[in-house]
Amino acid sequence: MIVIVVANQKGGVGKTATAVSVAAVLAERSLRVLVIDLDQQAQCSTCVNVPPKKGTRSAACRLLHGEAPLLEVVVRTDFGFDLVAGAKDLRLAEKHLGTVTGADFVLREALEHAAESYDYVVIDTPPAAGALSSNALTAADWVLVPVQYEAPTLEGYGELLSTIELVVRRTNPKLRLGAVLATKNMVRSAHSAAVSDWLGANVPELLATRVGFSTAFPDAYDKRKPITVFQPKGKSAAAYRAVVAELDEKGLL
Repeated sequence: MIVIVVANQKGGVGKTATAVSVAAVLAERSLRVLVIDLDQQAQCSTCVNVPPKKGTRSAACRLLHGEAPLLEVVVRTDFGFDLVAGAKDLRLAEKHLGTVTGADFVLREALEHAAESYDYVVIDTPPAAGALSSNALTAADWVLVPVQYEAPTLEGYGELLSTIELVVRRTNPKLRLGAVLATKNMVRSAHSAAVSDWLGANVPELLATRVGFSTAFPDAYDKRKPITVFQPKGKSAAAYRAVVAELDEKGLL
């Protein structure tokens, strides 16, 4: 089982679209895939038509509270992969983890008990450091970082690198930065061109594949489908299939 964390400590960079799309492409290959939504906004869960339910704890919250084992909180989506759904109540889980000894290892231990059930686990994370992100990184094999051609994205990328280094020292020495993916790819100004050039010159993990800006992503979200299902023959779906192919070529899958 390979655990992939999709992260950037800057929001709006396409984390959720990347997590869902990568999972959907892996599922197209008849692989056993689990997505875990650790973002309080629960956009990953909503995107695959498993929105939060009022009056009940989310699956991710229950899991992190130790109320149920992983395989009891998983639901099957319509898109070939399983999901541990998130919701706003992950704020409670974050507070709870702050009171637990060995809190950083809760998710890793939960996944170890289900290691024979999945080939890949893809974790969508909140755009901030904290107990939820720390749990994800402690459980992960490698990190996939979506970035845009904007300076704030580079700041989030830099902050994430510092967080990864801390996790490697403290809780997960095998963790590595696996790949950086340019998303919402539009070089519209001298500034964005400079950011693009900087990434190409300084980030060896930058994938050759780019995912262009497309209005199909919000449309797919509105229809509660991954882009690979909403427009299976479109450019964005093709881009994410190329992303997965490149990750495979690099030995990350």
